[in-house]
Amino acid sequence: MRPLLFVALAFVFAACESTHRVEANSRHNRWQAGDPITQPAPLWTATIESDVVGPPVVHGDVFVASRDAVTRLSVGDGSQVWRVEVPCTGAPTWFNGRVVVGTAKGVVALDATSGETLWETALDGAVTSSSTVSTTLFVPTFRGEFVSISEDGGVNWRARTAGAIAGSPAVDDDSIAAASADGFLYVLDRQTGELRWKWEAPRGLDTSPTLTDTQVLLGVADGSVLAFDSKTGKLNWSNPTRSAVVSTPLVAAELVVVATIDGQLLAVNARTGAVQWEQQIDAGMWFGPVGRGDSLVSVAGAQLQGRQVSTGKQDWAIDLAAEIRYAPVIADALVVVVAGTQVVALQAPKP
Repeated sequence: MRPLLFVALAFVFAACESTHRVEANSRHNRWQAGDPITQPAPLWTATIESDVVGPPVVHGDVFVASRDAVTRLSVGDGSQVWRVEVPCTGAPTWFNGRVVVGTAKGVVALDATSGETLWETALDGAVTSSSTVSTTLFVPTFRGEFVSISEDGGVNWRARTAGAIAGSPAVDDDSIAAASADGFLYVLDRQTGELRWKWEAPRGLDTSPTLTDTQVLLGVADGSVLAFDSKTGKLNWSNPTRSAVVSTPLVAAELVVVATIDGQLLAVNARTGAVQWEQQIDAGMWFGPVGRGDSLVSVAGAQLQGRQVSTGKQDWAIDLAAEIRYAPVIADALVVVVAGTQVVALQAPKP
C-alpha cells in the first residue's frame, strides 16, 4: 500500500469551439448522460516535455499543464497549437474562455485562443486544482485556504481551514464542499464563504467530495464511502470498503461508484448505501472511474478498461505503453489520458 503522503503529492504533481467539448462539472460527478463508450481506438499521441501535473481539460482542443508549461494540443491530431511557460503545480481548469492553472504562488489565467497571460492572482500556498461555476472560480491551496475569484482575477472572499486542501472543491448553486488534511469535511456558503457545517474524519482527508441535489458523497482513507445530507451534515449512510478510497465518488443514476487502492470497484445504492455490485481489479486504483451512459471507463496500471455501469461487467480493455497517471477525460466520443510522459487520445465509434 502506498503511503498517504504519496497520495497528497500525487495531487500536487497531479476560443476553442468544436464538436469536442467537456463542460466542467463543478459538482465533481464524472458521469455524463449519453451513449456508452464502446471499444475506443488510438487516435493520436503527443509527448509532453516535462511531467504532467494533472488530467487535461478538453474544450475544443486539449489543454495540458506540466511542471514548466501549459500546452494546447489540436484535438484532431495532437499537434501543438501553442506552449506557454508556466511552472504549474495543478491541473488546468476551463473558465469562460480562459485556461486557469495553479502554481506554487497562486493561479494564472491564460487566453485559451492565444495563450496570452490575462491575469495572475497571488494566494497563500500552492494550488493543485480549482472548480468553476458561472463567473466564479473556487480555489483551494495547500496551506488550507479557500478563495473565491472573479473573472478578472479579483478576490471575492477567503476562508481558511487548518490543513492542506489537496482535492478541488465540489460546488453547486448554493454550497461548496471540500476535504482538508486537518481531518474535516467542510461545507461553505458559496456566496460568502461562511461555514454551513463540518464533519470530522478519523484521520486527515486528501480526496474530493461529490455533490448531488441532496447529498455530499465522500470516500475516505480508513476504508469507507459516506453520504451526508447536504443541508444539515447528517450522516445518511456509510459503507465499508476493503481499503482506502482516494478517488472522487461517481454518481450514475441511482448508483455511487468508488475505487480503492487495492483494486476494489464498488457500486452502492445512492439512497441507502446498499451494495449493488463489486468487481476486483488486478491493480490498485488511485483514480476513480469516469462514465457516460451505461459505461464506466477505469484505470488499472497501464490498462484502460470499459465496464457496464449497471453490472460492473467488463466489455473491453486497451493496454497503453506506460502507466496511466490520472483519471481519464471523456469528451464526446474522445477519451484522453496521460500515460507516462504522453497524452493519448482514443476515439470511440459513434453509434
